[in-house]
Amino acid sequence: MTRGHIVFIVLAAALLSLLSCEQITGLITPEDPRRFLLLYTNDEHGHLWERDGREKALILDQMWREEEKNCAGCTVIRLSGGDNYTGSAVSSIFKGRSMAEVMAEIGYEISAVGNHEFDYGITEFEQNRTASKMRYVSANIIGKDTKPVFPPSETLERGGSRITFIGVTTEELRQVSFSSYLKDIKTVQSFNAVQRETRRVRGQTDAVIAIAHQSFESAREWFAALEPEDRPLLVFNAHTHEEYVRDVDGTYFIQAKKYLEKYARVELLRRKGKFEVVDAKLVTLRDASGSQDSQTLALKSLINRYLVKMDQVAGTVVIEAESDFPVEKFMRLYTCAALAEYPDADVALSNPGAFRDVIRKGDIRVSDIISMLPFENRIVLSTIPGKDLIYNLNLSENAVCGMEKVNDRWHKDGTPLDPDQRYKTVIHEYIFAGGDYYKFVGPGITNQMTGKVWRAPLIKYLGAEGKHGATLEMAYADLMKEYGYR
Repeated sequence: MTRGHIVFIVLAAALLSLLSCEQITGLITPEDPRRFLLLYTNDEHGHLWERDGREKALILDQMWREEEKNCAGCTVIRLSGGDNYTGSAVSSIFKGRSMAEVMAEIGYEISAVGNHEFDYGITEFEQNRTASKMRYVSANIIGKDTKPVFPPSETLERGGSRITFIGVTTEELRQVSFSSYLKDIKTVQSFNAVQRETRRVRGQTDAVIAIAHQSFESAREWFAALEPEDRPLLVFNAHTHEEYVRDVDGTYFIQAKKYLEKYARVELLRRKGKFEVVDAKLVTLRDASGSQDSQTLALKSLINRYLVKMDQVAGTVVIEAESDFPVEKFMRLYTCAALAEYPDADVALSNPGAFRDVIRKGDIRVSDIISMLPFENRIVLSTIPGKDLIYNLNLSENAVCGMEKVNDRWHKDGTPLDPDQRYKTVIHEYIFAGGDYYKFVGPGITNQMTGKVWRAPLIKYLGAEGKHGATLEMAYADLMKEYGYR
């Protein structure tokens, strides 16, 4: 064999070795730059479609496919910050199933566990988790045995890299969820959970990203307490319905607008084995979908099937609104209709967070009431001492009927409440169970659970008014006059 043959064989072997190595890593070497595009929404609350006909899920899907097409060579990952299902009627009526199937079609891969994932019970959530095809992560939710209920993190192997997504859930889970569904689970301190998981995956992953269903302030607190080597590359937030892109000492904290109004677009670059954020911004959804390609038509068909079913079960027109109706007035309208249903009660109240949508001008259908009051609540009658009632009234803002606050004191028929007198109240299941820090369980308090759905008295009252030709505004005025509100 000549020297030339030997050189040729050595070179050929080196080339084959190089090609083999490149195939293992996706035809890139560790030194080559690689782009990653993270697309993120949070607090979707089932708003895949709006009453005005805006096809949000279709628009989002098209915009995300355009993002992928325009980011040449990018590895694209679709994420959610949690609170996927409860909200719009087309999601809530079907206990989140429609939204779960839509998120699967759009291609979401990983979601944090939000506090509203459990609104229909653990069994329904498990079914939605399967239908959505998403991997839910939470490092700080544990069961009775103190073991994690969900995977603390998920690692995706993409583009020759391993990226780990750690989930974090608000520590107030029991106070902002239906606690009756959470008997066997609870949250623990975020800092310890995140620190434990980042150290567990150290050396096994190329980048760590947190998806935290909690406020910026809460996430920043545990982030600042971590050692620099334990800190995630970036933090996606959710839960508070704010929107921001904040640079905190070189780390981005990001939260998009609720109800699929905006999404976050984050571009990462891996160069010589190190990741960096090269672009982070929020993008507003456009007003209408574009092309009618096969994927759009398939997604549209899926949504339309649920819209038809929704119209069949909740399409009845209750009353007509002359103009968009303010949420503050709707709170009073709801509580006064509840009080009218139980005339021997002294007051009706609700948490302001129960009201989740806007009542638009035009025909008001049962489905519109469900979108405004989406949760699965039943009415509870509570007899409670005045001192405890005052505490609860102070949490309710405009969602009170039968009593009024004058000069920082609550009055009934012009008389200040007696702390020692017991008052009969009309409430609903969520606040009875302690949601939003209400207190309707304790010494001197008795409660009676009814089988009546919480929105039924309002639908009944508005339906009767509508049949007599009244508008929503007229019905509101009549009820306010009856209870002495101006």
